[in-house]
Amino acid sequence: MSQTNLICFNGVGASFSIGFLYDEQVSSFQSPSSKNQLSHILNFLDDQKKKHSFEKLGSIAYVNGPGSFTGIRMALMLAQGLAFESAVRLMPIGSLELLSYIAWKATGMETIHTVMNAYSKELFIAEYHRDSNGTFILKTINTLSDKKINLAQHNYFSFEFDQTMISERSGDVQSFKCSPTELLEYHAIKHKNFMGHHYMKPEFLYVREDSAWK
Repeated sequence: MSQTNLICFNGVGASFSIGFLYDEQVSSFQSPSSKNQLSHILNFLDDQKKKHSFEKLGSIAYVNGPGSFTGIRMALMLAQGLAFESAVRLMPIGSLELLSYIAWKATGMETIHTVMNAYSKELFIAEYHRDSNGTFILKTINTLSDKKINLAQHNYFSFEFDQTMISERSGDVQSFKCSPTELLEYHAIKHKNFMGHHYMKPEFLYVREDSAWK
């Protein structure tokens, strides 16, 4: 993992997580959804700010979906606020892009096909290719009816929190957990080749229009 100081926020799943790398030491935080979740998150960040200078961060990342709208919004709010306060670069990471990295670590496959619950009896289907820098480049992404998808065409991968729905409707798919450490690993890879922004740009969010995600 890069020695650059990094912090990343992930709220796409059933719990909210933070990965923090500072002076080669990793700290992590995970919290299930609850009415006190935000206060727990802020307490963790306050504890880290007492120990470390956030102005020395190399970049700040957030997972921008698809996934839980509330969790993505919270991750963006925290990342953007921290980037503005610390004058540190802000980096978006797609949830299916991150899943592709985790699947690649487990399988060594350079082309990864991912599937995720889009609700309303639809699934996200995406294909990523690993480039020479180790980042995963989106080739295609669609939302399709689960009745029209033949998952036997490829080896598909999903997040573990999503697996029950996908297995029930579309057959067996290999699933993975996502740890804050793995998010930090991929953040470090992207950080080497990413210029970054100090503010949110609209295209960094997935916006659904007529069953298509952009």
